[in-house]
Amino acid sequence: MRSSLLLKPSNIKKMNYRKETTKHQLKEQLFPLDASNSFAYVLPGITVVRNPNISHIIQYVAKLQHVTVEEMMGEDRHQEFVDGRKLVSLFASDHRFLNMSLRIVGELFKPFKDHATVLHAKRSAWILIETNHVFREKYLAVKDYFFIS
Repeated sequence: MRSSLLLKPSNIKKMNYRKETTKHQLKEQLFPLDASNSFAYVLPGITVVRNPNISHIIQYVAKLQHVTVEEMMGEDRHQEFVDGRKLVSLFASDHRFLNMSLRIVGELFKPFKDHATVLHAKRSAWILIETNHVFREKYLAVKDYFFIS
């Protein structure tokens, strides 16, 4: 039902539904880039959807945790740094979000983490989302800011 709402505005170009059209190209045809923000797509009258890369997510999570990017991506084990790294690991490696490989996500951190450490962070993030309301609110804040529900 929501997709039918998106296709009704008259300012949307006729789309070419050939099989080689990628999801990203289809998104660009539907929602033109907003000039004021280099990574924002504007849905006419509905909502703002972002097209983030990993650096946008890292900066936003660091801002939510009230820490610097260097502190969060470093090796300190304080809870605000660890929770930030868990959120970054979750959004970077989950198939619904950025879908990066676990090895590449591990290379973002200093010192480098291996794929098993990133997988553990991702699993523990899902457990925290279910059990900790503060962590869940931060997860939803990042998700709502960057991704369509």
